[in-house]
Amino acid sequence: MISNIIFPGWAMPPYYYKPYEGDIVDYGFFRKDETFDFDGFALPGPGDCIITAHSMGSLLALKAASLNPQVKALILFSPFACFCEAPGCPGQNEESVLKMIEQVEISSERLLKSFYRTLVRPSSFKIGVPEFLNKNILRAGLEFLLRSDCRDCLENIKIPVLIMLGGRDEISPLIMGKYLAEKLSDVALHLFEDAGHALPFTDTEECRIKIRNFLDEKNLIA
Repeated sequence: MISNIIFPGWAMPPYYYKPYEGDIVDYGFFRKDETFDFDGFALPGPGDCIITAHSMGSLLALKAASLNPQVKALILFSPFACFCEAPGCPGQNEESVLKMIEQVEISSERLLKSFYRTLVRPSSFKIGVPEFLNKNILRAGLEFLLRSDCRDCLENIKIPVLIMLGGRDEISPLIMGKYLAEKLSDVALHLFEDAGHALPFTDTEECRIKIRNFLDEKNLIA
C-alpha cells in the first residue's frame, strides 16, 4: 500500500487539505511550543509513498524526492524550484519576503489576513486566521522560502510528477511553475486558467480527478 504524505503551504491550516486523503504534515504554525526543522525534515517512515504538496511544501517535496527512493510520485500545486528570484530562475522579489518577516513580529494577524486575501484571489473562498499564531515557526517558514533553491536536486528526480497551476496565481505566477516543469524529466502539467494560489481548495473536485487519472495512468494507487 502506497501512502500519501501532504506538505501544506506556508501559514495554511492543515485541515484545508483533508479532501486529498493523506497524512498531513503539521509544521506547527498554529500550535504553541512547537518547533519544525524545515531544512532537516525527514519522511515519517520507510514505506513507499506519494507526496502531495502545495506552494512552500513543494520545496520539501522536491528535496525529499531527490533523496528518498521510496517516493514514487509527486503531486504539486503551485510549485516552484526557488521562491525568490535567482539568476536564471524566476521568482518573487526577495524584498517582499523580508518585509513579511518583519510583519510577523509587528502583527502576524494582519499579515495573514493580507496573505489570505492574495492567496484566494480571484475566488470568493474564505480562509480565517486561526486563534493562535506561532510567530517563531511563521518566521522560520518565510526564512526557508527566502533561502531555498531546489534546482540542484531536480536532475535526481526521475519519478512521475503532476503539476497543477492557477492561471491567475499572484503568489506563484505561471512562469515559476512552468520553469520547474521544464526541468523535470517525467511531468504532467495542468493549467486551471481562472484559479489562483488557492487552487487545491477552490477547484478541489477537478484537482482530485486530475490526480486520480494521473495515478491510474502511472499504475500508482495512493
